[in-house]
Amino acid sequence: MVKKIVIVGSGPAGVSAAWPLVEAGHDVLMLEAGSEPLVLRDHPCLKLFQHRQQKNRSGREILGNDLSCLDLAFGVSPKIRSTGNVKQVESYKRRNNVSSSNFSLIGVHGRGGLSNFWGCVVDQFDDYDLVDWEINLSDLGPSYKSVAERIGFSGVFDSDFLLPDSTIDLQTNLPLSANMKILLDRHLKESKEEIRIGCTHKAVLSQKMGKRSGCSLGGSCFFGCKNGAAYNSSDELECLKAFSNFRLVEDHCVEMLVPKGTGWEIHCRNSKAECKLVESSILILAAGAVTSTKLILKLQSRFFQRLPILTNPTFQCAFFLRGRIGYQVPEDHYSMPQLKIVGKKKESDEGFVGILSDAVHVPLPDLAAYMPFSVPGGLAILGALQSALQLGLIYFPGCFSKNELHLEKTKNGKTILKIEGNFAEDFELLAHRQIKKITKHMRKLGSYLLPGSLSLLSPGADAHYAGSLPMGKEVSTKGEVYGHHNLFVVDGSILNTLPAKHLTFTIMANANRIAEHIARQTG
Repeated sequence: MVKKIVIVGSGPAGVSAAWPLVEAGHDVLMLEAGSEPLVLRDHPCLKLFQHRQQKNRSGREILGNDLSCLDLAFGVSPKIRSTGNVKQVESYKRRNNVSSSNFSLIGVHGRGGLSNFWGCVVDQFDDYDLVDWEINLSDLGPSYKSVAERIGFSGVFDSDFLLPDSTIDLQTNLPLSANMKILLDRHLKESKEEIRIGCTHKAVLSQKMGKRSGCSLGGSCFFGCKNGAAYNSSDELECLKAFSNFRLVEDHCVEMLVPKGTGWEIHCRNSKAECKLVESSILILAAGAVTSTKLILKLQSRFFQRLPILTNPTFQCAFFLRGRIGYQVPEDHYSMPQLKIVGKKKESDEGFVGILSDAVHVPLPDLAAYMPFSVPGGLAILGALQSALQLGLIYFPGCFSKNELHLEKTKNGKTILKIEGNFAEDFELLAHRQIKKITKHMRKLGSYLLPGSLSLLSPGADAHYAGSLPMGKEVSTKGEVYGHHNLFVVDGSILNTLPAKHLTFTIMANANRIAEHIARQTG
């Protein structure tokens, strides 16, 4: 199989790279290692309370027809555990031959990649975030706008949380829950010297856009958005396939890249262990930071060379709003992050970004597992508290992660990528100082930290992987791998730094920027 341009990966980076090339008329083949969609759209779009009331299905739309999602047990996000086919999640490390130590590697083979699991929070990096990059905001700006217009955002513009490009259109913000409205209203009346709280910008539609419907407020977001309101790059694949010059080939896991003249041989293997060969003039890697880095290291025979891979050190916690204890859980709600918390002093490595969501969507045993009580005792307490709970994730900049990866060759000639996770020595001390500011401010708003709920997630559990092949060092600012003509990387691996902000929007914009350059330069 010979194609002019091949893109490896169907996640947000791969799809964002495909659009400029396809629209420019170039022949594009996209390779996806998985073979099935992860978000099933053939079931009725039930509200969460309807799922819980079903007796004949026993939650099979949430847990899979064989209930295999229960095998992952606790300590894993409900959103990851509740995919349509958990086996695709479990096979990621095995098929890519990756091992990790003190590092939670979250990956998936399937249409849409990690966009099946993300919380849809979008942040735009600003000049300060890009200060150590080889490009600046003026380089990324047009692509930020292009991506935003293509996928659709909802939210509000306010003085504290303006996107740097105020010309980006936002659909009406999804209605805040009672808990979140109380918190935001009280915050706006308080002094905001240390902490700022505002609405998140979301890649979630509140109104119909193309074939995607607006959010129905069904509350089942963490179990797969059935109506397409929450952005998933797999939805865009159907639009791309309408072009005669685009083709998606699934069940092709890329194992090796081999130069051939001015182009590339792409050696793949399918789920039946059969070898497949694809050739291209131009090759674009959008397989995710870990997979793309492994392929480049293998191509360059760089064994036992340690490279950093950035992640956002993350704390999880829960707060309870005292005046909301015992209220009835609402039937209509949006269950992903609604509010964002940031430190007032942005121009500092000590910055953080927190997100808050209601807890009504989370199974009580997941919450009880982190409480300082027996499971039965925790369940009883949480039954009364759930309507008052807010779940928080607090992200810190990637400079506080000290993860490393390297490639090894085994005795039988196979290659294995090993990842070791760690944090900077002073991180926890600094982080607890910042978290103390958050909990103090939340108390002023009447929301109290739930005892035992604050914990530091293991390195990598945030699933924000970046910086292993940074621009200016491993690849050019146009994404081309140094020393390898017509080989480009467009995923998170080429980001220079990792602020505390969510990175997916920036990855998509950078992939779009690079692909536009390739489209212009390719005859």
